[in-house]
Amino acid sequence: MPHITTLRLVLREFALQDADFILELLNTHDWINNIGNRNINTIDDATNYIATSLISINSKATGMWAVVEKNTNVLMGMCGFVQRSYLDSLDIGFAFLPKYQGNGYAKEAAEACVVYGFEVVCLVKIYALLLPNNIRSVSLLKKLGFVVSNYITLGDEVLQLFQLTNMKTEGAIAPAHQPKL
Repeated sequence: MPHITTLRLVLREFALQDADFILELLNTHDWINNIGNRNINTIDDATNYIATSLISINSKATGMWAVVEKNTNVLMGMCGFVQRSYLDSLDIGFAFLPKYQGNGYAKEAAEACVVYGFEVVCLVKIYALLLPNNIRSVSLLKKLGFVVSNYITLGDEVLQLFQLTNMKTEGAIAPAHQPKL
């Protein structure tokens, strides 16, 4: 799987050595409130989570990339695609440690994933599924051109389903900051 490089970031596959980061990220307030508790409480749990859930980028482009700051090699977050059984295309997801939020890293990583999804995987559309009160992520998706297309009830939660259509198939131009694939 190729790395994706942007102006400031490298998106790469996760490695088992990233367990400390995963333990920290999956136990942040934002992760638990907006994504859910994955019961990752130890380094062994985090290592197993990486092995079973994150090292899964395959020919369908599903899986999460580790988002690393290019100049410092610091692991800051994750971004990538998930295939949900009830959606007919991939669902983009992203999460960053709190200290790296608000600096445009999530937008840069998500934009690179969108370009990858449209240009390399040849997706026609990309979804994003969010809790409506996840204001920061909703704002980011809107900046990327996603629009609410539906609402989905999962369990006792109502989620907003955002959609971005590949406008290139309709003659429009892809996002401005083309990543290196």
